[in-house]
Amino acid sequence: MDFHALFEKTFHEALKLLQGPLWVAEDFCHYTNLQGLIGIIENNELWLSDHRFVNDELEYEYGKNLALSVISEIANLEGDEEFSGFLQGVLKSIQKPSSHGIYIGSMSFSPDKLDQWKGYGNSSESICIKFAGDFELWNAGNSHPTHIQQQRVIYDDCKQRNLIRAIIQIFKEHFGEFRQFPYPFLKDLTWLIESQFILFKHPEYASENELRLTIANLNHILDSKKPKHRVAKGMVIPYISTKYISKDANPELKRLPIKEIIVSPTSRTDLLESVKVFVANMGYTDVQVVESRIKFRG
Repeated sequence: MDFHALFEKTFHEALKLLQGPLWVAEDFCHYTNLQGLIGIIENNELWLSDHRFVNDELEYEYGKNLALSVISEIANLEGDEEFSGFLQGVLKSIQKPSSHGIYIGSMSFSPDKLDQWKGYGNSSESICIKFAGDFELWNAGNSHPTHIQQQRVIYDDCKQRNLIRAIIQIFKEHFGEFRQFPYPFLKDLTWLIESQFILFKHPEYASENELRLTIANLNHILDSKKPKHRVAKGMVIPYISTKYISKDANPELKRLPIKEIIVSPTSRTDLLESVKVFVANMGYTDVQVVESRIKFRG
């Protein structure tokens, strides 16, 4: 098998293992504030932000350290010295600051949940937007060899570790064929592992029930469209839009499949009516705007 065929075979075996189904939720939701709600509806888009700048630092370090511990354990027990050295190279690559961003949009399977409202500081301007999880609706207007997809956040420690082991095992099975030119495979394995451990969270956060929107084959898009930038948390954060699945500069996409909008349990009494007026003015006349069913007032 020639180099390119072997590279494609190894990469796609691992990718198939990691991706699973492209779409896992019938419905999902997004917690945001009033400004976020206006931006989402007026611009008909969601933003996916560079993972290096949006995650809590401790959250990112948790996934990274777990992956490093699994790789280190396998490398130390490996009988093939060359493959052990290959894994040591992967360790060094992951320990370096990431040179590329993976763009994610944080969503949840759990609408109108108390711990999610608390996560927004009990803000009286917090909003929960419930979306229909129809794959075709989200990918309407797709003119790239890519699509929007969902990925579940993994909270189970055993599942996290087993996933890293399974990725490494695929590369080990092909190592006899690519040991003469390991660098491209080392770089590829590093990227695959990094793309997974950003989905790892400590089991204590399982109640968040989070999933993330990502864009498959993002490199095809970034060849023609560059990331945009916003200021948040004292940083400049790169982001891309769900509109990036289209090659057009200003694609005419169908409106976002919003089913329901829930206002914070600590909101002012007139917020509900103001959101109803806004939603109706934007043409979402069939979208329900309701008050949180949680009896919580701070």
